[in-house]
Amino acid sequence: MKNLIKNKMFVAIFLGSVVALSAIIVAVVVIIQNHNSTLPKEASFLGVSLAGMKVEEVEKVVDEKINPLYENFDINLAFKDKSLNINAGECCFCYVGREVFEAARETDFKNGESANPAVHYDESKLNEKVSQFAQNSLVAPVKSSYKRVGDSLLVSAGCLGEKINEQLAENEIVNLAKEMSPQAVNPQSEPVSGDDIEIDIEKIKKEVACAPKDAKFSISDSGKAKYENESDGIDFDLEEAKKIITDPKSGTYKIPLKITKPQVTVALLKAQHSNADCPDVIGTYTSNFSAAEVNRTHNLRLACAAINDKTLAPGEVFSALETIGPGNRSQGYKDAIVFTPNGQTQGTGGGICQVTSTLYIAAVYANMDIVERHNHSYTVIYAPVGQDAAFDSSGVDLKFKNTRQTPVRIKASMTNNALTVTIMGKKNPSEDCDVQMTSYVESRIGNNGCVAVANIVVRKNGAVISERTVRSRYKSK
Repeated sequence: MKNLIKNKMFVAIFLGSVVALSAIIVAVVVIIQNHNSTLPKEASFLGVSLAGMKVEEVEKVVDEKINPLYENFDINLAFKDKSLNINAGECCFCYVGREVFEAARETDFKNGESANPAVHYDESKLNEKVSQFAQNSLVAPVKSSYKRVGDSLLVSAGCLGEKINEQLAENEIVNLAKEMSPQAVNPQSEPVSGDDIEIDIEKIKKEVACAPKDAKFSISDSGKAKYENESDGIDFDLEEAKKIITDPKSGTYKIPLKITKPQVTVALLKAQHSNADCPDVIGTYTSNFSAAEVNRTHNLRLACAAINDKTLAPGEVFSALETIGPGNRSQGYKDAIVFTPNGQTQGTGGGICQVTSTLYIAAVYANMDIVERHNHSYTVIYAPVGQDAAFDSSGVDLKFKNTRQTPVRIKASMTNNALTVTIMGKKNPSEDCDVQMTSYVESRIGNNGCVAVANIVVRKNGAVISERTVRSRYKSK
């Protein structure tokens, strides 16, 4: 019986002790939890005090004071001569308040430690900006190259390209953004390989070696003289070049060339063209002018000088606009009487039309092929009616083609009150013809306007081989 009582007492005491101990433990836990629910007075993050704050207060500080700083925080990414400012806000950089609180709670601020929570950002947006910058700042690899300098060939090895290491650049940006450190990011680079960086002297020889090429002369479909440039023959000793190039991966080397000059050059062809033998008069015409009209006479001399000694190859087309030019003040032309659709007036270059009209008649007599000709708006006194040829820089041109088998040359001169234009060439019985051009007024327009008809008859050995009619319409003055 006594033992039973003792056992019950022991159980009661034991249970009481357990209850007391549990109460103590609960009290300690509550004290610890209350202590950990607030940060110490030394707590701070990125220069912002978090002293004594609870998690809700830290979240508010992070959302209202820390994260907004990223909206105006730029990180400069630079490589070579390229740079880019990356805005942290655009990449959604931010901190989570609860994570800042937890990091701060685990930090020993008294011993100088700093809270180190994770920073969050949109990885895809940051990657896109860095990748775009990497593309824009890429230094492309350089291929090996060569160029001729006199009698030598300078051969240079290429070099690798260079680009930023995107992953390292992103890591550095994240680290700077995490600390809100306004430093520039100068990322490490990595090489970019390419084709044909090494010198391939055998390939170069195949590309360079060639025989000399003579210059060529031809006439285009539009009647323009064309010259195809000459070129030297080039070669070099391959085995000697291999000895000179000690390292095909780097450096520049000078390879001696064997040069063979062409026999025919453009300069020679042009000289032959300009100096072509044109001893005979093929067609000529003389018009008269008044030397008292000083400015007009001055313009006549300039236009004559422009066309004088102009040589046309067989099939080549003469253009007054191209040969004389626009006839403006910059060429030295002065104001004189000109014909316009509205009548006579003072205009720069007045008188050029007399030169083109005289040339037109001479070209007709030389049996040239008249490609383009325009009459004036009104009749002129220096050429028979229907036989004038207007000129204007707006596009009114005189064109004719040399139909002969040999070159012809234009000769233009002025003496006293006479202006003479002659087509010179070399007579050839198979080509020589007798050309006659007569004109008359077919009908009248108003007081002194008219429609004029010019008949051009070509005879050979007395027989008519061609005949054509050209009509010109003139307004009444």
